[in-house]
Amino acid sequence: MQQDDAWVYGPTGLPVEKHPIHTEPTRVMAPVPLPVKRRRRRWIFIRFGIALLVLFLLCLGAGIAFWFYPPALGWVSQPFLPASSNAVPWNSSDAINILALGEDQRYLGQKTHSDTIIVISINPSSGKVRLVSIPRDLAVSVPGYGERSKINEGNYLGGPRYEAYTIEHALGIPINYYLVLRFQSFKQVIDAMGGVNINVDQKINDLTYPALQGNGYAPLVLNPGLQHMDGATALAYMRERHAYITQDDARVQHQQQLIAALKSQALSVSTLFRLPSVFSSLRDAFQTNLPANMLPVVFLDMARSGAMDHVYFNQTNGMVVNCIGYDNGADLCPTDVFFPKVTDTFHNQPLADEHATVWVQNGSNLTGEAAAVAQTLGTCHFNVVGSGNADNNNHANTAVIINSAQPAAPYTARLLQQMFGAQLLTKSMPDVHAQVVLQLGNDVPQVQ
Repeated sequence: MQQDDAWVYGPTGLPVEKHPIHTEPTRVMAPVPLPVKRRRRRWIFIRFGIALLVLFLLCLGAGIAFWFYPPALGWVSQPFLPASSNAVPWNSSDAINILALGEDQRYLGQKTHSDTIIVISINPSSGKVRLVSIPRDLAVSVPGYGERSKINEGNYLGGPRYEAYTIEHALGIPINYYLVLRFQSFKQVIDAMGGVNINVDQKINDLTYPALQGNGYAPLVLNPGLQHMDGATALAYMRERHAYITQDDARVQHQQQLIAALKSQALSVSTLFRLPSVFSSLRDAFQTNLPANMLPVVFLDMARSGAMDHVYFNQTNGMVVNCIGYDNGADLCPTDVFFPKVTDTFHNQPLADEHATVWVQNGSNLTGEAAAVAQTLGTCHFNVVGSGNADNNNHANTAVIINSAQPAAPYTARLLQQMFGAQLLTKSMPDVHAQVVLQLGNDVPQVQ
């Protein structure tokens, strides 16, 4: 077959036009396939990218779900933060008061007075969080110790649980849970978060600031203005008082200032990359009777609250005045406006609405314990209708008994269970004319 001068036949058998200039025909090159290893590597990268995208979307979805429904975080946290067997549950919907104590504990197990006393009130339904700072030198009645004693004496006498009972007895504030923060461990939490930004309110030059270890000094020098502080500096700033005319008032304000700074830092993007070390430091920093899986829910509720309400009981607002306390020291005594302000601040509407009748039974070996506890519950605005002895005085554990012979009072029962770390039982007690019975055991705070 004669071939046309303008055309040639390529390898595929199809005609190919000759290049008008070159004498050689233009060749049609078949695509060269990629090597098998290279194709496989590219497919691995694609699948890895898809997996990262899916993981990111899942994390984003979980974050949004947790933000709008914090109880879900408690469910997810349970396998990683299992609650102790005797932890009293929180349904994450009731409003609660958490007593936060800061301790200058030089070694584990050391008896110490609480340096910082803050009641954190969380109301999940309204999204409100209130921080109420109580002066450590507030002179009140400490059960078993004396009138006009420092309120932080309760922690020295019997630890955080007794400090909680002291606040309930003296101020009428029901405490659902306590949270103890050891200062030495707190430094590690701040460092794990990458430090905090705090606006220092004045020049500080305290050459006699006490060292955290030993009996020497660790001079504290800070310039006014915004400072980025590591854990040791932030802790020193929070505890500093010698440089201020108002002394303890300034220290209380700095404590709440540090909490606000921690909240801001916790919400920063940089903290996300430090979460493993933050969680590790948190596990070692806290002592609490709150179920462990509920700690993230508490922190999330605080983060979601926007501007937290800060309340101070100090001389500036006329709540306290200087006085001589039980130990002949310079203490702070409540004024006439103090207790009405406390009652208004901690008004418990669900407790008032339920107005359940409560009977206190002494099942412990402590004489007069039921009457003493009944008086404290009355201060906390429970509707206590009487007290007496249980069937015996050797009950090991305190119990809250829902009297099924009376109308149900679930909120009152839950609150008493959390306040006393008690067992929750249901029993028909037709001879007891109360909806809830608090049966005291030998684990009750010894208030006599």
